Amino acid sequence: GPYTRDQIFWNNVLCNILVLIFFIFIYLYFGICFKLKYTNLLNYSSNYFSILFLDILKLLSLGLITLSYTLFMDKLFSNSIVTIMTIGLVPVSLFSFFLLNSRIISDTNLLNKFYYFKDIIFIYLNRYQYINDDYLYRLTYSYKFNLIFSLIIIIVSIIILFITKRINKIIRIENISNFFIFKRSKYVISIFLSVLIVSFGLFVFEDMIFRSTGFLSFNKVFIFLIFEVLSIIVINFIINKILSNFI
Repeated sequence: GPYTRDQIFWNNVLCNILVLIFFIFIYLYFGICFKLKYTNLLNYSSNYFSILFLDILKLLSLGLITLSYTLFMDKLFSNSIVTIMTIGLVPVSLFSFFLLNSRIISDTNLLNKFYYFKDIIFIYLNRYQYINDDYLYRLTYSYKFNLIFSLIIIIVSIIILFITKRINKIIRIENISNFFIFKRSKYVISIFLSVLIVSFGLFVFEDMIFRSTGFLSFNKVFIFLIFEVLSIIVINFIINKILSNFI
């Protein structure tokens, strides 16, 4: 030292990237060892190294988005425990919200394009064991598809990193000891926590109202979505009041 804020930030980024590269090399090493051990068996596979390259590309892109996301969340909170909880809270709440609404919307054939995009995301993650759509099946090992999708993720990661760098510059030293570095950071917790609470709570409500009738109509779905949004607003208001009073 002495170090500037930018030097500390980029040093942190560099250390995380080096760890990511280390894990990629481990994966590559295992891939090569597997190829050498089962050479005779893999002679029937003409695209082994192509698939290995695509997997490494996915590791790089998903690693970068995870790195940028965690660094971004780390800049919003000064409390390490709260930072870790919030890092997990955001994806869990989004997944719960998506899972709840996917049951409703899929049954009514609404927003098909959105769920088609969802299928493509799962294909990129290789999480579909059986695909009955020939186009989606061909996308699984398409070089063009994987390259474009990975490039988009990398670009988004870089944008998040530069936003985080900007946030790092405007942090005031006297606020570092506070529970929230920024006053609006509490809204991140309150919004996603309210989404999580409402999503889990409405699973029971959805079964009672819709599954008991045996069919779903557009009006019922519309009312359900309105009730869901209003519930999130109310829960969010309550959580904000609690945070304002005790923190």
